[in-house]
Amino acid sequence: MPLEIRVEPFPRRPGLVTSPAVLRLLEFLEASGGAAPGACDLLFKRKGEAVRRFKSLRAAGYAVRAYLGGEMLWLPRAHSVWDVASFARQRAIGWFAVRLFESGGRYGAGKAFFPDGSEMAVAVVPYDRPPPPPCVVVLAVGVKEGRGHVPPGAFWCREEDLAESDLPSCLNFAQEVK
Repeated sequence: MPLEIRVEPFPRRPGLVTSPAVLRLLEFLEASGGAAPGACDLLFKRKGEAVRRFKSLRAAGYAVRAYLGGEMLWLPRAHSVWDVASFARQRAIGWFAVRLFESGGRYGAGKAFFPDGSEMAVAVVPYDRPPPPPCVVVLAVGVKEGRGHVPPGAFWCREEDLAESDLPSCLNFAQEVK
């Protein structure tokens, strides 16, 4: 039996968000399109704070949970996932976006905005076609680097590594072949 995506329904009318911490989580989810709860935990210093903030967002009608097998994503009202590929792609983007945020940058509209002012398009392989360098390629779980997935001159990282370590430790550079 194939895995099925299940997304909670949104209430018709959203309520109010009055907490700055809840608003910060909402802004992150809207910019990234959604993320795994473990990624969202990194936005807060105290363990369990992300779950409390998410419950407030959910109660106010601004976020829902999406499930694929035993995995979960937190999604903002403006985004959804509809199949296994979109779920996996969004999970990878969520991990990249939170690690970028930790590093002082931000993610939005398919681009990484780094603290030094530079910006690069972001693609998740195997779901997106990598743009011309300079860009960032996030290899989704199970994708091996080197099979032509990362163009020379691009930065790349593995989703698995992002779940374990900070962005500077995960980023690699694809050297140009001479």
